[in-house]
Amino acid sequence: MDEANIAIRKHRDNMVVSGKWVIILGIWETFKILVLLLWEHRDYTYALIAEEDSDISMSLIKTVMTVMIFIFSSFILLIYIYIGRRSIRCGKGRKTGRLFLFFSFFIGIIELFEIPRYFIGDTSEISDTSIATFLIDLTGVFIIYQIIYSYICIQILEKKEKK
Repeated sequence: MDEANIAIRKHRDNMVVSGKWVIILGIWETFKILVLLLWEHRDYTYALIAEEDSDISMSLIKTVMTVMIFIFSSFILLIYIYIGRRSIRCGKGRKTGRLFLFFSFFIGIIELFEIPRYFIGDTSEISDTSIATFLIDLTGVFIIYQIIYSYICIQILEKKEKK
């Protein structure tokens, strides 16, 4: 095997491994969203209702908001699964579209802009959980951009090999 084939194989393996981790990261992000919105901000529905709207059933509004949060979380999870499966598929040498790269870039930007929130506000109350979450999010950014980098490297090396 020549150096180009070895490099292509290395980047394909990176895409397969990173794709699996993106799926795990999607499960983590979904869990994090649910915990943040359903348990840490229990009073999110009170902001929606003014005092004079007391005839509206509070349980109905809570139910609708909870269902909306689950739908949103499911959508986010499906995007991560799509990125992961397409990355694995590309890493195995099968044809894939480039739409997963757009989603990867988009998710990577969101993850990147989410990182500074760990350093904004009262940093005297940083817990072990916050540090662990920060490290997982930072790793997620690395994994997402590793997929994009490996895809670009594979494309470049395959073009060179065809010449």
